[in-house]
Formats: sequence, structure tokens, C-alpha cells
Amino acid sequence: PGRVTLTARDRVGVTMSTFEASVETDGHPLSVSLKPAHLANALAIGKTLRIAGPEMPCVVTNPAGGKCVFMPVRLPPGA
Repeated sequence: PGRVTLTARDRVGVTMSTFEASVETDGHPLSVSLKPAHLANALAIGKTLRIAGPEMPCVVTNPAGGKCVFMPVRLPPGA
């Protein structure tokens, strides 16, 4: 088991809110930037989120075989 931290920031980088949850992990820790609306839409489809890397597609699945694929946001260096 591991932990995931979701942090929402405004356009200038000020933290607006943070959410932490226990998760099952498989691999190394990573940092990924996601658009909140894309994540919310995907999680309406299912609850299993797979993130392979910061520039790889994210996939949400549900037990019935439904799937939603979306891309992380590429941030400028140092952001």
C-alpha cells in the first residue's frame, strides 16, 4: 500500500486544497499534473486509476470494462 496526495493549485501556484488517500501502488513514486475536470470526468466512469508516468496516458477503468483515457498536463521546467 502507498499514499496518493492530490493538490489543487491556482494559476500562480498557490495551494487551494489537498486530499490524501491510501492506494495500492506498483512502481516508483512519481509526480503528475492533471486537469481537475479531466480527472473528475474520468472518475465518473470508474474508480481504478492507472498512471504509468508523468507524460504517459492515464487510464480509469470500471469492473464492467468501461475505460477513460486522458493525458497529463505538461508543465514548464521548475513549475
